[in-house]
Amino acid sequence: MLEALDQYDRDYNYSVAWIDALAKGDKLGSGVLTLGNAAKLSDLPEKLKVHPLKLHAAGKLAVPFFLPSFALNGLSVRLLNRVIAFVQNSPKEFVHYEKFFFPLDAINNWNKGYGKRGFIQYQFVIPEDNGRNNLREILEMIAVSGCTPFLNVFKRMGEGQGILSFPFKGYTLAIDFPVTKTLLTFTPKLDAKVLSAGGRLYLGKDALLQESTFKAMYPRYEEWLTIKQRYDPENRFSSNISRRLGLDVR
Repeated sequence: MLEALDQYDRDYNYSVAWIDALAKGDKLGSGVLTLGNAAKLSDLPEKLKVHPLKLHAAGKLAVPFFLPSFALNGLSVRLLNRVIAFVQNSPKEFVHYEKFFFPLDAINNWNKGYGKRGFIQYQFVIPEDNGRNNLREILEMIAVSGCTPFLNVFKRMGEGQGILSFPFKGYTLAIDFPVTKTLLTFTPKLDAKVLSAGGRLYLGKDALLQESTFKAMYPRYEEWLTIKQRYDPENRFSSNISRRLGLDVR
């Protein structure tokens, strides 16, 4: 997968991969890599030249109710992974940008598939240096965690900017986990592994990160606190995540 990303990086502006997070052994890291470039109007067949940027109506497929908690298990996820692999690996030459960038929008209320317990999306980025070995260890941890990883997105990331900016040049994986008691004991171990690999978590999706781990992942947090103190000394702007991570003026 990593070799394919390197090989096609120069020829395609857009690349995204799906990985079978339950795969082990020789199948570890197997998945489907999707590549694309923006098409010109002249590139399109005649039937697609009419309103090529028109938004589609809402999808007819929908999850009608919250599925029971046992619906997503090792067996059902393996079956769904086969379906996803088949769909992802059966591309058309031209795909509307909606379907390319927002594939889940084709299914209404898809979040109900996780049941009333809900889910978290765990996204991390790690450096390219030793990235292959670190990704292997992380995927091995996930595969044997018992946390039933489901939908995921794997990408190569470029440079970021900003004091609390998430991106930097490396590999990023966003993966959905249904909320369980096992998950609450597993994520700190995964956090520690990501940190030891020189990586960090995406704060925009975080729900469980501990303050000490956050501060190790984002060493410029003190610059943020200095700015916060200057412009909001009474701490009027606050949130659950800022209080949890120690980003409020104290």
